[in-house]
Amino acid sequence: MAKKYHILPILLIAAALLAAGSVAADTVLSDILEKAGKAHREGALPVVIFDLDGTLFYTGFRSKQIFLEYVHDQGDTILENKVNSIDPVTMKYRVRKSLIESGITDSTVLKAIIDSWRTKFFSDDYLKYDEHLPGSVKFINALHDSGTLIIYLTGRDVPGMLLGTTASLQEHGFPVGIAGTELIMKPERYMKTYLFKKRTLSHIEKLGAVIAVFENEPENINLLAERFSSVRACFLETQHKPNAPQVNENVHYMKHYLVNLPVQPTEGHMQEAE
Repeated sequence: MAKKYHILPILLIAAALLAAGSVAADTVLSDILEKAGKAHREGALPVVIFDLDGTLFYTGFRSKQIFLEYVHDQGDTILENKVNSIDPVTMKYRVRKSLIESGITDSTVLKAIIDSWRTKFFSDDYLKYDEHLPGSVKFINALHDSGTLIIYLTGRDVPGMLLGTTASLQEHGFPVGIAGTELIMKPERYMKTYLFKKRTLSHIEKLGAVIAVFENEPENINLLAERFSSVRACFLETQHKPNAPQVNENVHYMKHYLVNLPVQPTEGHMQEAE
């Protein structure tokens, strides 16, 4: 079985991110938790929408694992050292750019690595290599415990990624497959994610009162912020498509989910991975 590579300890990542913008994040997240609790006490069903890739998970760890498997099979230690220098947390959306920045510039080698990546990245088997953003597990469990319906609205597809997505969410400690959660995925891989999410919103509106939305793609967070104009719209500053539109002015920028929880998650929930 392939070795799972963790180049940066997740606690060090959390500490670094905490120093960058934690005050704003803490305020917004605390407000969302308070609104969720208030709505539940008043008899409403609060709903919070989360994307997955780039919003709850760093996918750079998945990509890096695929790169390392390829170069290891080639037996090229120089190439492997170059791949090892890539920071999975800050990996570019266009992974080719991160490979080039690591010193891999041969077009033939780049094509071979990318071809290998393309066949594996969008599959169940490699989702286990993702790492969750700091604070995300505890924050979502706190929301769920407060009576909030957690909706994972993702561009991942059912045929290739349903089993791996469910297993990954469960392994990290996110509530999934239980009352108070819903996982919504594309029915087929090549459906446009933006259009898929847009068509899904009418269904979500019928479920309860949406109080917050979380996304890492500018186009998608703008869509959600405009559709649910009175909610807390949160943009995760991880990675996104190049040439994306500007994020709307009423959207909050965030790097993590670290917050002083006003409520404690139940004992049965997993703690943040070290």
